[in-house]
Amino acid sequence: MALQVEIVDGTFVVAANLVGELLDIPSADVPALMRSGGITSVCEAGIGPDEGTFRLNLFHRTRHARLRINEAGRILHRSVIDFGQPRVRTKQSRHACDALPGRYTAPAVNRKIKPSPCPAPRHVKPGS
Repeated sequence: MALQVEIVDGTFVVAANLVGELLDIPSADVPALMRSGGITSVCEAGIGPDEGTFRLNLFHRTRHARLRINEAGRILHRSVIDFGQPRVRTKQSRHACDALPGRYTAPAVNRKIKPSPCPAPRHVKPGS
């Protein structure tokens, strides 16, 4: 595979034609989608035996593309997952936590009190 990722001052620069190919969109649309947040990315640095490599993850709608590159920017591996049509949430759709084993949310008897399908996140203070 040809070098398609540049590393400039610690920033990864990926060619728009490669991003378009991976995410199945026209390369001309890539800059605008990145600016608007339609394409998002996450970078992970390798540790231990993977030190010196990076995983660049690109997301657009239902597609997730991953590039594994070395310190020189050479693409070592690439993969794409398309999760298909986005799921449409309706009032009848259940929360993901309802599917957990042993998890049951009783229907609200008193209309003033609504049970939460998932426990509210708790923030733990250091030292407590």
